[in-house]
Amino acid sequence: MKIEALTTLPHPAWLRLRLALWPDAAEPEHVHEMQSQLADPERYAQFLARDDEGAALGLAEASVRHDYVNGTDSSPVGFLEGLYVVPEARRQGVSRALVDAVAAWARSRGCAELASDTALDNLASQALHEHLGFEETERVVFYRRSLAGLPATAVVAAAQAANPLHEVQAVCFDWGGTLMSEQGPADTPMGLWPQVQALPGAAEALALLAGRLPLAIATNASASRRPMIELALRRVGLGRHVQHVFCFTELGHRKDEPEFWDAVERRLGVPRAHIAMVGDSLEHDVRAPRRFGVQAVWLNPAGAVATDGDEVPVVADLPAFARWVIQAS
Repeated sequence: MKIEALTTLPHPAWLRLRLALWPDAAEPEHVHEMQSQLADPERYAQFLARDDEGAALGLAEASVRHDYVNGTDSSPVGFLEGLYVVPEARRQGVSRALVDAVAAWARSRGCAELASDTALDNLASQALHEHLGFEETERVVFYRRSLAGLPATAVVAAAQAANPLHEVQAVCFDWGGTLMSEQGPADTPMGLWPQVQALPGAAEALALLAGRLPLAIATNASASRRPMIELALRRVGLGRHVQHVFCFTELGHRKDEPEFWDAVERRLGVPRAHIAMVGDSLEHDVRAPRRFGVQAVWLNPAGAVATDGDEVPVVADLPAFARWVIQAS
């Protein structure tokens, strides 16, 4: 058996094993993530196991996380993001060889611990982790509560409204209050909250837009740095769709400052006039970005009325906004 580090694309075997490991994601999403990981080799690593004839047996993907990882005592921490072995090669030491390669890589990056996670009902994965030398540290149960039942009139109004967007090349979503619930301890990074929740329509909207154009988070959040934002998104299954996170804690500027949008424009490589933005705050997510030329839309499911009467584009739900983007891109 041979273990090789994956450093180039295209790589059909890598893509094939990724599709088997995460079948819910479309092929373009996988390719985009693979490209992003290869562009940051200090943070991400990928290893492929092959047999003596060169056939792909298994895949391991890992990252270095610099913020708190549940159950660990140090930082940075290596994290096993994914592990897959083809069915016919299981129980032959492939997983151990791949995890050993990940451990050596994490150690070379200054990590003293390697962490991982799995579902509470995935007993086979739990047994494998223990067999590979991991020890269980804690268990978490996630909850959801449906917020369906918005007034039908608001939804109909959004569906009939004229599309205000044009020539969209990238999309920014507000984070708290738009994609994810803000119900939690305000002074704690959301990634560490006991419970996190995606808001209605978030997953559907991101899935509609995934692979079509760059998707980003634009947030003024002050308690969460980028790694904690990314962790929170992953915990609710949204992280795989988002390629960029623009946050106050990293940029030092908020959405009502031109420097924020200078950074967004520069990193996305898209003129701000071709960036669409959506959020629940009329002032921070709509009026402020529009002052700098961004095509901002107000997410307003409750049908609230702007106090000063100025007219801004309004949408009642995120999937309707996503359909606008698709029509305008």
